[in-house]
Amino acid sequence: MKSLLIREGLKETISIVTPDSDKPSQKALSYILLACEDGPLLQVQSEPSAKHAWDKLRALFNPTGFSSEFILFNEFFNLKPESPQELETYLNEAKRIVGELQARNIVLPTQMVLAWILTNQDTALEGFVSNVTQALRQDPKAYDLESLSSVLLDESKRQNHKETPVSPFS
Repeated sequence: MKSLLIREGLKETISIVTPDSDKPSQKALSYILLACEDGPLLQVQSEPSAKHAWDKLRALFNPTGFSSEFILFNEFFNLKPESPQELETYLNEAKRIVGELQARNIVLPTQMVLAWILTNQDTALEGFVSNVTQALRQDPKAYDLESLSSVLLDESKRQNHKETPVSPFS
């Protein structure tokens, strides 16, 4: 939504209070209301300006404080790949959570994030995980979250390809 408002030249309507009859604010408000599903729409449909609606939605969907941080930590530490085929989804979710924590000025140590991700890998990747941990032992900066995700996905695909029998008649 913010990107749409920027593209339409309406970004300032969500950051400064304007009169309720301000045309740009009303146009931005209409974009916001049209983008809302029924639940959030009920919360903001009577707001007089884009800024008021924006602030209310932010309060609803971007909670702050210990409870929201606790939920993010809990999500991260309970995150496990459902299956080897779901590895990409798992890694994307881990990146999302780490990014949300960083947005709240909570930076998890890279070594801890990498260790947690490696700990949750399927036994089929055990040898690969050993190689990665050895590389990290020699150089703690050998991998970051992006590079580890990339090599894990590549190795997982290689493992899946190796396990899939290839028929000479196909």
